[in-house]
Amino acid sequence: MPELPEVETVRRGLQERLPDEIVASVEVRHPSILEGCEPGDLGDLSGFRFARVDRRAKYLLLRMESGEVAKTLVVHLGMTGQLTWKAFDQEVVDKFRRLVSGYRKSTGAHSIDAHTHLVVRTRSGGMLLFRDPRRFGRILLLDGSDENCPRIARLGPDAWRLDARSMAGVLRARSGRRCAKAVLLDQSVVAG
Repeated sequence: MPELPEVETVRRGLQERLPDEIVASVEVRHPSILEGCEPGDLGDLSGFRFARVDRRAKYLLLRMESGEVAKTLVVHLGMTGQLTWKAFDQEVVDKFRRLVSGYRKSTGAHSIDAHTHLVVRTRSGGMLLFRDPRRFGRILLLDGSDENCPRIARLGPDAWRLDARSMAGVLRARSGRRCAKAVLLDQSVVAG
């Protein structure tokens, strides 16, 4: 599963390339990755502009707007998910490296294959691709911000934003009689 630093790296890469791109079309190739929405809901995103890319724990939050209407595309990468940007003039690189698990991970802008479950095409000719061989990743579409999303609302403070002293204080306050591993894995105590 991608850990917090890897998800932050994906966020930073998308934040450099994605803002101000306008959605031309959305193709959902495997609807089981969607949670709480239908393929048609994502199809209605045509004309929306990507405003910024945020992260909350291991969730990527793609903020979009069209006039006064705001939407948030929430992406959880699961175990083998990849969210990549392919610019119009970028050459497709069908090179993969083997992971310890035996799965193959793309080393660049990959072509659309059987494991590419979401394709967002933009007016500039670029594509945002969600690829997940094991299909554990999830995509949610929220109206407005992520404040009302049950998955995100139950998360504790973000581990990336806590210093050592405040992290120790949170863990001490929430641990009770549980073992350290159970406390560290509890996302309601410290997220990420």
